[in-house]
Amino acid sequence: MNDEMMERPQQRASAAFSSHAPSAAHRFDALRRKDEILAMVAHELRGPLTPMQLAIHLIRRASADRPEVLRSIDMLDRQITQISRLAEDLMDATRIDRGAYCV
Repeated sequence: MNDEMMERPQQRASAAFSSHAPSAAHRFDALRRKDEILAMVAHELRGPLTPMQLAIHLIRRASADRPEVLRSIDMLDRQITQISRLAEDLMDATRIDRGAYCV
């Protein structure tokens, strides 16, 4: 009787866990949505970077005689380059997941 009483809670816990576990279709759908979000974020990050890079280029040309401005522009340029790399990495990750990445 004691062994039987001990087995029942374990069986109930196991049954409860398996009934609440996400299905394979649910997991696949969640992964697909995650990939779509990552692709959207990467695309949205890339959008404003091009005009920012153009503005940096124009300010640099107009401020050639102002070293303090050029230092700030250089810092901004480095940060924008880093954000561009991160956006590209996100795009590469979504391409890999879709099987569309070619080396």
